[in-house]
Amino acid sequence: MKRLKSLLLLVACLLAMVGCGKPTVVEVHADPPLAPTLGDLINASTFIVVGKIDKVKPSRMDEYDLYAITESEIKVDEVLKGPVAKGDTLTMRQPGGTVKGVKFEYKRVYYVQSGHKYLLFLKQWDDGTIAQTAYLQSQYELHGNDEMIFLGAGTHRETFTVDTLRERLK
Repeated sequence: MKRLKSLLLLVACLLAMVGCGKPTVVEVHADPPLAPTLGDLINASTFIVVGKIDKVKPSRMDEYDLYAITESEIKVDEVLKGPVAKGDTLTMRQPGGTVKGVKFEYKRVYYVQSGHKYLLFLKQWDDGTIAQTAYLQSQYELHGNDEMIFLGAGTHRETFTVDTLRERLK
């Protein structure tokens, strides 16, 4: 209860500062889930897809008005794992974003960009929300046929390409 009161007081102070016209950045520190191995990441993922970000929606507050979330629409180009088809659109939720002049910034989180193509490891939660399985290890930007750029801060001990991942998942 004390923690909730402190959090509400912080949010109230931030909202008051926004009213003064000063831009505010809130650094959010969280212990992100990590997958020790590529196999763990694959097993924990509901979907593994290659897709292009069609749209990054404006950030909004979560259902409890405690922090910002940003949702992006992914047009699926290739399904490597999961109950989704090529051409489908998935909506992925990422923590953070800017709402009413307050930027909720999660360190080490790379936000996807509209028009860019990614290999994404995604998990669907019980409430239907789709998010990165282990958000520091779950996204790779694709350039060309098989060139991947790892965008996270977590590491795997095992290197792979899209082709070797395809073979592994057959």
